[in-house]
Amino acid sequence: MNSRPDDQQGPEPVILAQAETFRLGRTVVTPATLQLERDGRAATLEPKVMQVLVLLARRPGQVTTRDDLVAGCWGGRFIGEDAIHRTIAKLRQAAAQHAGGDFAIETIPRVGYRLVASLAPQAAEAEPTVATTAPAPPRRPALAVLAFDNLSGDPDMDYFSDGMSEEILQTVSRNTALSVIARASSFQFRGAAKAAAQVAARLGVSHLLDGSVRRSGQRVRIFAELVDCATETRLWSERYDRELGDVFALQDEIAAAVAAALSVAFTPSQAVTPIDPAAFDLYLRARSAGVGWEASPERIALLESAVARAPDFAAAWAALSNARVSQLRHGVRSAGFAVLKAQVVEAADRALALSPSSGVAYASLSRLKPWAFYGQREALLQQALAVAPDD
Repeated sequence: MNSRPDDQQGPEPVILAQAETFRLGRTVVTPATLQLERDGRAATLEPKVMQVLVLLARRPGQVTTRDDLVAGCWGGRFIGEDAIHRTIAKLRQAAAQHAGGDFAIETIPRVGYRLVASLAPQAAEAEPTVATTAPAPPRRPALAVLAFDNLSGDPDMDYFSDGMSEEILQTVSRNTALSVIARASSFQFRGAAKAAAQVAARLGVSHLLDGSVRRSGQRVRIFAELVDCATETRLWSERYDRELGDVFALQDEIAAAVAAALSVAFTPSQAVTPIDPAAFDLYLRARSAGVGWEASPERIALLESAVARAPDFAAAWAALSNARVSQLRHGVRSAGFAVLKAQVVEAADRALALSPSSGVAYASLSRLKPWAFYGQREALLQQALAVAPDD
């Protein structure tokens, strides 16, 4: 694939009809027909999603900024951050569902995105040799928290297992000095794909945290283990049996154990208090709903029920503020604009009063500002990043 030698001029616009076919591991990408093909099965991407994939693949292992994406895929037109986020989310979904994890999109906070994959040109007459591009060794411990296995014997409990895994990921990221890979990248590895060497090669991490979750009524059993990817050896493991109301303390325990094993700083949560198990369950159900649910009345109803049962549940208030502002921005209005805006502010203020480190609440407030109020929106997002730099 060809790219301009002088990146200072900006990326070359992606013209799908002229882009060459290429490989990402075992996945063949044909931009002109919008096709991903792997093991004889084909899937069709949206044109914009394919454009972004082509642009990222032109720079394997390198960071592509948001400005580069806008210039190369949107013709330099002004677009909102939501458009980029939605396109990246669809691309990650395609990677997980149709490419067998042959590539991943890594978010570089405050900078842009990077494709981590195996790349090779598609030869016309012979099977190409797939060359793996290995990420540079991390300068400090970098951790991937994988989706813990659901051992509850009920597939309907997958939401709980994934939700607990994400909560642990957030706690480790927030309370330690570790660099933690985002959920969208690390949760694509499941089952046999969890091999430490494979995760390290794809995400460029030094360690991974994996485990299992088993829930029985109001009790939960979590097994967690920390693995050194270079040696594929277990550095630490532990089994925890707790009441569901003690999950926040449990998350802190796991984060502290990981920090101790890697000799990094650990900062306990400001207030680790028991939470109503039913409220936590409602919160995880709301969090587990897929793309397109951001503005749904169902998600808002779940979160409103959660905070009604647990008025001091900061994370649920923050999620409620985000869901309400999404509803407002998508035009799904059950009341007037002023009423809904006040509800967003109420939920965000409540979250920040309970937990000043709630970056989600600040981000929700930023989304209330009109698009033209760039300074005000940026100031709120800077506050979000200041209190939650790894979010």
